[in-house]
Amino acid sequence: INHVGPVPSSYYVRDHVKVDYEYCMTVNRGSSQQLDYEILFPGCVLRWQFACEGADIGFGVFLKTKKGEWKKASEMQEVLPSQRYNAHLVPEDGSLTCEHPGVYVLRFDNTYSIFQAKRVSYTVEVLLSDQLQSQREALTNGKSSNNVQAEDEQSQL
Repeated sequence: INHVGPVPSSYYVRDHVKVDYEYCMTVNRGSSQQLDYEILFPGCVLRWQFACEGADIGFGVFLKTKKGEWKKASEMQEVLPSQRYNAHLVPEDGSLTCEHPGVYVLRFDNTYSIFQAKRVSYTVEVLLSDQLQSQREALTNGKSSNNVQAEDEQSQL
């Protein structure tokens, strides 16, 4: 039987994955922090990346109807169930296609921690759906989507 020795530090993932995050916040012990993102059109993609210092952090995505109001997690519709992530070891990332317009809440949960606050670094993006993106590009080129379609029909004649 061959016993395994210590894992070389060159195998540690956290030392090799460096990500520059846009924002940083502290989630105090026994509390949570919520980030609101208003989605106006169905089909938009909400994308996030985060890492924390200290220990694991809870994360979930919820949906509420009004912007600016604070609600408990139990009062909102759960879109992505809240669970604990070892983001202190490996950076986490994910995305969600928003099927309904509304205010999507990204919730960092540290309510289970009695002694330790967590410092969370994160980046969040809202990406337009492919259909909205093509309409936007057509408008920025000085043409509405109807004009583009009409020009395409004329070129076929």
